[in-house]
Formats: sequence, C-alpha cells, structure tokens
Amino acid sequence: MKYGGIAMKPVNWSAVSAIAHTVVALAAVGAFIFAGVQIQDLREEAKIQHLMEQVNTFDGPRYTEIRKSLAIQRMDTKQERLQKLDPDNPPTALYDELNFCEDLGLLSRHGSLNLHDVYDEFAYWLFPIYTDARPVIDASRKESPSVYVNCVWLVDNIRAIEIKEEAGADDHPNEAAIYQFYAGEVDIQPGKPLQKGRHSAKSGTQ
Repeated sequence: MKYGGIAMKPVNWSAVSAIAHTVVALAAVGAFIFAGVQIQDLREEAKIQHLMEQVNTFDGPRYTEIRKSLAIQRMDTKQERLQKLDPDNPPTALYDELNFCEDLGLLSRHGSLNLHDVYDEFAYWLFPIYTDARPVIDASRKESPSVYVNCVWLVDNIRAIEIKEEAGADDHPNEAAIYQFYAGEVDIQPGKPLQKGRHSAKSGTQ
C-alpha cells in the first residue's frame, strides 16, 4: 500500500484492538483500586465518627453523673480505701458503666470502632472499672454466661495492646490505684474530660 508515493504497512487492527482492550482493562483496574481506597477511607472516617460519639456520650452530663455517683459510693474516704463490694447488690451506677463497656465491646467486635482507638481513649477507665467490677461480672455470668461477653472480650483485647506497648503496666491496677482513679472521677465535669494519659498502677495518678 502506498500513500503519497510512500509505501505503508497495513494497519494491524488485531494488535490495535488488543492494545485498546488492555488500556480499558487497566483503566477498570485503576478505577476499582481507587474505589476500594475511597471505601476504606470512608470506613475509617466512620470509625472515627463512632469513636467521637462514644467519647462525647461518656464525657457528657448523663455519664458524668453516673461516674461521679459510682466513685462516691465506692470510696471510703475516712479509711482512704475502697468500700466492700457486694457482688449480688452493687451500686446501680456500676451496672451502667459495665453496660457502656458492653457497648464499646460490641461496636469494636463488629468493626464500627478501631480497637486501638478504644485503647487510647478508654484504657485509663476500662482497667480500674473492670478490675473493681470483676466480682459482679463473674456473679452475673454464673447465672447467664452471655452477660457482658462483649465487655470481657474488649478488656482482654485492650490488655493485649497494653502488654505489647507498655509491658502490661496498668492492666491490673491494685486497690490503691483504683481508689485514686475514683478520687479523680469525683471531680469530673460535663464537657471537661480528664486528661487520658499514662498513669501509675500503684498511685493511679495521671
């Protein structure tokens, strides 16, 4: 074939078609990957949103009063030690806090919350509350093994993070640390959360 006196090779339409299909396929793969990244970003944003909702609830007026009420009932300020806890008749506020732990565990198990984010925000509260409430949890689970199953799962996994990152410094606070934790809870105010930093397992100070 000649064009303008110049010999030209015939177009290999099969090759052109193959290249075109390859380009389309690569574009489709790229679009799929991009969509996947977008979906993942949206999921992470949703987890952060859910976390903030839980934090706001926990630091809000209702739970502030619950936390203060429990702290007052659990402290023997004259002896500077914890009150004796009756597993069969604990303060109502303790059940409220265990229910919040249960909600956090359920959301974490279903992927609505990032477990490490829960550790960062709530470990300072989870460890002393769970340790103090363990007799109540055990008594309740004897009657119904499914009670607080998500809360137990959550604390077990939070402890695994604590052991990995802090060598288990605070995951089993002693009675003095729990008392100091409650002493801090007495002074909390709605909308003014305590600083959630590292604290001593012996002193309970931030």
